[in-house]
Amino acid sequence: MRRESLVALVMALALAGVSAPADSAVLCAKKSGALFLREACKRKETQVDPASFGATGPTGPTGALGATGPTGAAGPTGPTGSGAGPTGPAGPTGVAGNTGPTGVSGATGPTGAAGPTGPTGSGAGPTGPAGPTGAAGNTGATGATGPTGAAGPTGPTGPTGSGAGPTGPTGATGPTGAPGGTGGAGQVTKIDFRAAASTPSTTILDSGKLQVAASCDGTGTLSVMATTAVDHATLHSYGNGSDFTSNDFDAATPIDITPLIDEERTFVYSEPGGQIVTIVYQAPQNALGGTVACLVSGVAFVQ
Repeated sequence: MRRESLVALVMALALAGVSAPADSAVLCAKKSGALFLREACKRKETQVDPASFGATGPTGPTGALGATGPTGAAGPTGPTGSGAGPTGPAGPTGVAGNTGPTGVSGATGPTGAAGPTGPTGSGAGPTGPAGPTGAAGNTGATGATGPTGAAGPTGPTGPTGSGAGPTGPTGATGPTGAPGGTGGAGQVTKIDFRAAASTPSTTILDSGKLQVAASCDGTGTLSVMATTAVDHATLHSYGNGSDFTSNDFDAATPIDITPLIDEERTFVYSEPGGQIVTIVYQAPQNALGGTVACLVSGVAFVQ
């Protein structure tokens, strides 16, 4: 009954044309249910919407837009918030600044202690490659040829006989003598060593007791060596250069019989078993028109 009275009261106010300023049109209700129109409800009052009990009339037409009022004065600054607001998004990366100058070098630190010695390797390292062969030295000067000895005087011619002597008487036939031994046939061997530079030692004569070998090194220098197969042999050598002899030629000691350049030599070899070898040979320089570096040519007589 009271609610209906309140509704009637509100309707009566509306119909009676009771008007209130825009800021006073607030309907307030007390705990007892009494309603009041106020500018603002009091502390223990509750603001009531007239539409909640059907007191609101039909919506009228929209009025014309009033003029904009002046801007009100700025209100007081609100209290400072209790915490920081959320972090905003990261801004774009700025342009890189110029490189600063290089700082002064710091002092050198102390030298560290020497580390322990490593273990000894298991073996020797690989052998390095052989070095290149050195250039050939210059050929020495040719020695002077010795003087040729003077020819000996010719002996006197003996007297010519006056004629054949008288024929003697025929004597008795004597007994037949024992057959004579057959003379040994001598052996003649040609010696001809023609070699280019860097030719190793090559045998140019082998009598069974005497061996002669020749070689030509990388510079074109000739070498001739004699070796005996038996001890206590004899070797005599003669030529344009110095002569030499050996009366106790042993197997363990070969003899160098290299002739001088453009020299002709002869040597005679004999050994205890009776073999005799005579060799005549030459070693000309620039032989055969310079087509060979080393040349030894001659003959050997073996008996």
